[in-house]
Amino acid sequence: LHFCIDFSIWPDPFFRPINLGALEQENILRARIVLICLNTLAAFAQAEEFHCVSLQYPPLVYQSVNGKVEGLALDLVNAALRPMGHSVSVEIYPWARSLSMMQTSERDCIFTIFRSPEREEFLDFNQQSIIPQVVYFYARKGYQPPFSGDLSMISHLHVGTVNKVNYGPKFEQARSRLILEEVATLEQNFKKLALGRLDL
Repeated sequence: LHFCIDFSIWPDPFFRPINLGALEQENILRARIVLICLNTLAAFAQAEEFHCVSLQYPPLVYQSVNGKVEGLALDLVNAALRPMGHSVSVEIYPWARSLSMMQTSERDCIFTIFRSPEREEFLDFNQQSIIPQVVYFYARKGYQPPFSGDLSMISHLHVGTVNKVNYGPKFEQARSRLILEEVATLEQNFKKLALGRLDL
């Protein structure tokens, strides 16, 4: 048995971001979902520490320069489990590896994560998400291709994606009509974008 607990990042007066940059605050205000997926009901009742996986996804969850995993999502997860006597440890991996570790029951939970039929085969999600996730396109400074939300408008552009990341139903349905270049991490895509090897 698998199940999920759904946590919202914003708004919440107890977890309002402090001293974050403008972009980080905008990302939170634009509503990111934090979903923590725990492997077994029995584990939830008995375990004192959940061993979780995620991807490098600041400011929600990230590994800092000193090696410590931090982020608003992790703070929320810990705050939810701490009153029940539980704690969470998190390891950061490329997203495809994190998902694989959940499929093989090597770890107890994963966050943040989008719901999809494929993932429902090995993870159970709660029925309501408190805040919807917004997906952004990033372009180099000074380059702004016409885009109104219709993905056909960018079908001629090279778009960087992360392996096994689900970007929502609209994007996933358009995948076959887009020029996508997949890499293992988000950082790799931004480096390619800066070098002019991607359009978005």
